[in-house]
Amino acid sequence: MSNWSYQALRDVGLGLLVGMLSGLFGIGGGIVLVPILVLVFKVVQKKAQATSLVVVAFSAVLGAITYAVGGSIFWQAVPLLIAGGLVGTWFGSNLVRKTPDRFLTLGFGIILILVAVQIGFEAWQISTVVPLAVNSATSLGYLAAGIAMGFFSVFFGVGGGVVVVPLLISVFGFTQQLAAGTSLAVMIPVTLLGAFRLTSGGFTNWGQGVRIGSVAAFSAVAGASLALATDPSALQTAFAVVLIFAGAQMVWRSRK
Repeated sequence: MSNWSYQALRDVGLGLLVGMLSGLFGIGGGIVLVPILVLVFKVVQKKAQATSLVVVAFSAVLGAITYAVGGSIFWQAVPLLIAGGLVGTWFGSNLVRKTPDRFLTLGFGIILILVAVQIGFEAWQISTVVPLAVNSATSLGYLAAGIAMGFFSVFFGVGGGVVVVPLLISVFGFTQQLAAGTSLAVMIPVTLLGAFRLTSGGFTNWGQGVRIGSVAAFSAVAGASLALATDPSALQTAFAVVLIFAGAQMVWRSRK
């Protein structure tokens, strides 16, 4: 097999996996793609994160459309989350250039494990709820959630869904599906800004990102469709398992 054929086959496989997870959990798929690029393909942490942002943006588009058709996007909060996300991305992209790869890897792993414990604990305690309406009191909360999403999106290359989905569920009363759909809609402009900001540092591999992301965009539809037909508690439990696995791998990587 030629080198080109190997790369194409590899990127198609990664796109299928990332897109499915993106649509299923609303997290962009970066929590799986970054560890794979770093641990399996030996890509430098910063380059893996920057390239992941391109993939996340592509995979989020069709996934968000699928959730929108299913009525699972809370459009009232989307502009506030995007505004906060762009601010967080701007500051996060400045900080990531100055942070050693080892600390990025360790921080990424710890964040994933902590989030997994939280949502796994809450998975079977959630009842039918109504998301908090946007008003003068909650607007600042949605902005703050967007800032956190944007910052961690570019800082760890994960799309930010790993931060905003648990926040929307725990703090703002979203169901898993509604949080996932809203997260995907928000992360499209947020991750694109992060990818462009990191291009100047030579970190973003647009070619690979577009190849993987093009496949991921279509497999995200399958993931989103499956999520809309799945019990929210079961989805959150599966989400927690994925996070723990990825987080443990990144913590182990940081020790070397």
